[in-house]
Amino acid sequence: MIKEIKDIDHLNKALDQWNSVKNKNHWANLSTSIHADRFDPATVQSFIKNMFLSSIEYPEVMPYIKLWSYEVENFSLAGCVFFVKENFMTGKPILEECLWQVNGELATNFSQKKMLIKLLRAAENYGRSKRIDTMCFHRGLDFHKLSQDARPINNYYTKNGFQPSTVMYYKKLR
Repeated sequence: MIKEIKDIDHLNKALDQWNSVKNKNHWANLSTSIHADRFDPATVQSFIKNMFLSSIEYPEVMPYIKLWSYEVENFSLAGCVFFVKENFMTGKPILEECLWQVNGELATNFSQKKMLIKLLRAAENYGRSKRIDTMCFHRGLDFHKLSQDARPINNYYTKNGFQPSTVMYYKKLR
C-alpha cells in the first residue's frame, strides 16, 4: 500500500530500511562512473532528512520535499522522494525526483515495477492536485542510454574535459 511519509518517525524508519547495511553494494553499484557525480547514501539520507524537517517547519514553501513509501506490513519495499521547487527558467513550480527505487535492488520483476509505477502515480497525482506544471527525472548515462546505438558524446564540452553524466526527462502534468 502507498503511504505518504508525513512524520519524522515514519521518515526515519523508511530511511533506515532504504539505506540499510545490506543495501550498501546496491547503492555503490548504482552510482555513476564519474567520480565527481558519485553519491554517498549517508549524505543523501542526511539531505532528505534535513529537507523534510524544513518542509515540516515551513509547509509548501519552496523548495520542499514529498515522500511516498510502498509498504507491506509496515516495511517499505519501495519509495520515492520528490522536491517541489521553482523552475528557474520558467518561474513555475516543478516536481523533481530525488529518489525512486525498490528497496536495495533493481526493479526486475512485474511486482516491483508495479510498485514503482504506483509510487510514480502518487507523485503525479500530488503534482496535479497542487497545480504543478512539470515533473522531471534525472538518470545516469551509465544506465540509461539515449538510444540503442548511442555513441560517446563528442562536442565542445567533452573536448574540454567535461564528462556527460545525466539525462533529464520531463513530463507535463497539466
